[in-house]
Amino acid sequence: MRYMVITILTCMFALSSYAQQTGLSGDETTVDSIRIKQLYHQALEEVSIHDFINAKKHFTQIINLDSTHDEALFGLAKIYFSEKKFEETADMAERATKIDPQNLTYWIALTDIYKTTKDYSALLPVLDRIIQLKPEEINFYLDKAYTFVLNNEYDQALALYNKIEKKFGDDERVYSGRKLVYMKQEKPQKAIQEIKGYIQKNPDLSKGYIMLATLYLDLKEPKESLSILEQVEDSFPDDVYIPLTKADAYQQLKQDKDVLIQLKKAFANSTFDIEPKIRILLNVFNDFPKEQALVIADALCVVLIDTHPEKANAYALYGDILLQQRKAEEALLQFKKALQIDPKLDMVREQVLQTEVALGKYLEAQTDGKNTLIEMPNRPVALLFTGYAFLLDKKYEEARPYLEGALNNADPANSQLLLQIYSSLGDLYHALAMHDVSDIAYEEALAIDSNNSYILNNYAYYLALRKENLAKAASYSKKSNEINPGNSSYQDTYAWVLFQQGKYAEALNWIKEALESSENVSATLLEHHGDILFKLGDQAAALNQWTKARKLAIANGEDVDKLNKKINNRTYVE
Repeated sequence: MRYMVITILTCMFALSSYAQQTGLSGDETTVDSIRIKQLYHQALEEVSIHDFINAKKHFTQIINLDSTHDEALFGLAKIYFSEKKFEETADMAERATKIDPQNLTYWIALTDIYKTTKDYSALLPVLDRIIQLKPEEINFYLDKAYTFVLNNEYDQALALYNKIEKKFGDDERVYSGRKLVYMKQEKPQKAIQEIKGYIQKNPDLSKGYIMLATLYLDLKEPKESLSILEQVEDSFPDDVYIPLTKADAYQQLKQDKDVLIQLKKAFANSTFDIEPKIRILLNVFNDFPKEQALVIADALCVVLIDTHPEKANAYALYGDILLQQRKAEEALLQFKKALQIDPKLDMVREQVLQTEVALGKYLEAQTDGKNTLIEMPNRPVALLFTGYAFLLDKKYEEARPYLEGALNNADPANSQLLLQIYSSLGDLYHALAMHDVSDIAYEEALAIDSNNSYILNNYAYYLALRKENLAKAASYSKKSNEINPGNSSYQDTYAWVLFQQGKYAEALNWIKEALESSENVSATLLEHHGDILFKLGDQAAALNQWTKARKLAIANGEDVDKLNKKINNRTYVE
């Protein structure tokens, strides 16, 4: 009982002494403590909602009030790390370790910093401290040995790997580490003997054989690699890394058919998780020309779905591969299968809308767009493509709230999305005869990408139709043709701008180029040709073109009232 009294009195003296030194009373110290707790709780809340600006401010306020608040220092370190301010990160983390040197989390954070900055000399003593804290954890010893390798201290690395083996026993990572050192030292035979030593001790494990086969691949000896794998594959029929390593060997030998056979074998293994399979499949595009990669990826996707029919991402990935092969109908089917399994795949929902719009399935896109926006309201891409579905279906008033909603919800930093939105709004407002805002939308789009030929062409054409700013229209239309030469639609636009400027001879040259470039001549193109010919005084030729245009327009279900007037009255009609 007496001991407790002495302890309490001692603490009271210490507090009194601290208060005298700082000029604070006990009440003021308590107030600071409460304030620090409030600030720390507030900072953690801000971190949880990614409000790092205010979180950083409040962590700093805490440290100003109490420089020994290691949790606030560590909170600041994590924010600085996310901002890639590594010098500040290291300073905060080091200060935290000095305040609480037993806190393993702080030391591990320092290793992350020094690994990122490749400051291996600073990393080694940190790993020493961690090993002191956790002397029975092999991973920290292995980290240190590998750091020696990265720092080109090969003798120290070998000595440590030997020490790890004595302390922890047989571990494949020790053999793999020593093999790496020997390879760095350009001693391939010693590397081979190292892995063979592991195999002799562990003949019933597949790991050693795969390590040796991989080593031969590193030495560019794929036939030796295949020989090892073929000798043991019957002994380890379920080890997926055997066919995967064989695929690498066949790739070195440029035997692409055999590469696919081995990859399909690996993909058919249901114990092999789908995520690494998807990573392998995507890496195919780094290893082969695109067209060949698409063929391989298509075949692998079929096996992937057969092996994992319950996984939505298998169908979604296959849809992406099919889209790249311009098989949009088949892709759409796969996307919808993915959504049947997991309706909450937002990106796939948006992909469905984009594909439906591209295929001209406007009614389906309108329905799917509305349903998508019920599940995920205010998604700008979903709003944009739902708006597209109505815009291209000429339901302009219905398109408007979706396209304007897309603009209101778009990330200001996403310039490519904004470009699409402003372009579509320019088209929409023109259709609604809202010409002033249509022009503003096009100008906003061109401020993002002044070389976008589609926007330059549309803006120029609509100005020409209105007979406004024809000099600007001519400049934009000419530029679109320079960027994308041989486009019949753009050539037609320039012809029409020149027509409105009264430059009929030039217009005739451009309309002839448009007709030559066009794979499927439109009624509008024929009509414009007739208009230009009429202005040049060739009435008979003009009537001939107008008649062809009317026949084609009727076949396509287009309005022919103006063409009828031109033909019946044998004259140009505005």
